Amino acid sequence: MWIRKLLLAAPVLFLASSQAQMQNSIDCNQQNCTFTLNFAAKSTNENPVYVTTGAPYSGQRSFQVSRTLPDGTHTHVETSQPLIYRDSKGRVRTEQPVYRNAGDNGRPVPPDNFTVIEIDDPVAKYQYIFDTVNRVAHRMPYKPGPIEAWQLTPPTPASPPTTQTMPNGATVTDEHLGTQTISGVIAVGWRTTSTGGTNGRGARAIDRSDESWNDPRNGAPLLYKTHDVTSDTTITMLHYSAAEPDPTLFQIPDGFKVVDETGQFQVVHPHVGGPGAYPMSANAGSPAGWSSNWDGKSCTVTYTPATGRNAGMIEWAITGASYSGRESFEVGPRTRPDGTVMPGSTRVGRLVARDSDGRVRTDPAPMMAGFGGRGGGPVARQCSQPELALVEILDPVAGYRMLLDTVAHVAYRVPWQANPRHYQPGEGGQSIGTFTAPNGTISTNEYLGRKLISGITAVGHRSTQTSPPGSYMRNDKTVVQISETWGDPQTGIQLVSKDTGPNGDTTRSIPDYTTNPDPALFKIPEGYKIVDETGPFTFAVLR
Repeated sequence: MWIRKLLLAAPVLFLASSQAQMQNSIDCNQQNCTFTLNFAAKSTNENPVYVTTGAPYSGQRSFQVSRTLPDGTHTHVETSQPLIYRDSKGRVRTEQPVYRNAGDNGRPVPPDNFTVIEIDDPVAKYQYIFDTVNRVAHRMPYKPGPIEAWQLTPPTPASPPTTQTMPNGATVTDEHLGTQTISGVIAVGWRTTSTGGTNGRGARAIDRSDESWNDPRNGAPLLYKTHDVTSDTTITMLHYSAAEPDPTLFQIPDGFKVVDETGQFQVVHPHVGGPGAYPMSANAGSPAGWSSNWDGKSCTVTYTPATGRNAGMIEWAITGASYSGRESFEVGPRTRPDGTVMPGSTRVGRLVARDSDGRVRTDPAPMMAGFGGRGGGPVARQCSQPELALVEILDPVAGYRMLLDTVAHVAYRVPWQANPRHYQPGEGGQSIGTFTAPNGTISTNEYLGRKLISGITAVGHRSTQTSPPGSYMRNDKTVVQISETWGDPQTGIQLVSKDTGPNGDTTRSIPDYTTNPDPALFKIPEGYKIVDETGPFTFAVLR
């Protein structure tokens, strides 16, 4: 049984280490860069994070992901992950850049992109985040999970696999793989293979294997592999050592100031990059944000005002271009590399409307649609159920952002400003012609003329991007991606957009498009209670 426990610990150690959770924002001006940091969420009664003692190790993780796209194209990406140290007392230290994808979307590069050090100390019962530039140790109390002393069990030879059938029809086979030498260590391996059944949506049969190789002296994950029809992921431990780390790594360095925190906090560093090093998009701060939590009965929604320059930014309200319509998304059938045909699907999306004065209604509200989107998880899916849908109205005339709780009939209002910008009808679109990027990618933009869509004379454009081998995630053959759009020149709204590429075909359309929206869409319905808010606020939406 010890080897099974070893396997279950591996993905946690590899994939769920302590990490400072950055907000998706940064405020860099000519003098300073301001970072917003959160302490990583820890164990709960339902999901305790065990503290392992007597099992020191250190190393750095490396990720390699190879994918096979539906058209057979192969891609490969390699990334290095945090340095990690664990001592015999169960304390864990990680070191990594604040932004792992430095330089993307205006994010800072070194030295502005500093290395953040985090420590989980179950002995002192504190989490620490070290600001090594200002020499400050930010700390917050936390409750460690159950403490388990590592039990060393000598490696055993491989044993016959065991197989069981799951309720969804999948066959799960567990195999003890015996031992092999990895980084000079006799590692113990286990593989779990799942085949047949369905993936929970009935789209395709499961075909997946997970393989883990660990150091039996401490459970440290030395090698972890996953394989399915479309991708292979390999996580390796570099610079591995089973020796006791230097005790000073888990202590507050001399000369550091200790600051007690209760939640997120900001770190301000001098801007080393020099004036104008980052685009204006990097200087905006955080826009107004929404978060949610599902407790089994209601969805609690929290609004947080904008920060940084966003707090003072005035948005644009497009006037003279009214429309409304509900979006429709169609995903075409795809043939996977193993020959399995993924059926196509169609779903109806949100209703979006805009009147001639620039008022905008989104139903459900953008933040609720996002909660149920990609990577949302169970909480997100619960908070995006139709009966929990919220409606957002932006009213530049009255100067309010309104969030309508359609269950409790309450309208929450916060101040919102926008400058009017009258829409100028025209065909617009992209620059026509062919352009070649430094990496060899060729982009061709074409004008497609006009055609009638939903009673509207729409204007079409097509963009074709041809990426030679090696220019698109290390692709092994040429990748062609085509985007075709048809828009209403009187409003600038895309009536139809179709994307074709190695991942298949996706079409977005507005079949019920009209340029005469109902004025009632932009008003608070009768019988609603109006609650005015000026700062952060939280409310619960019941089923």
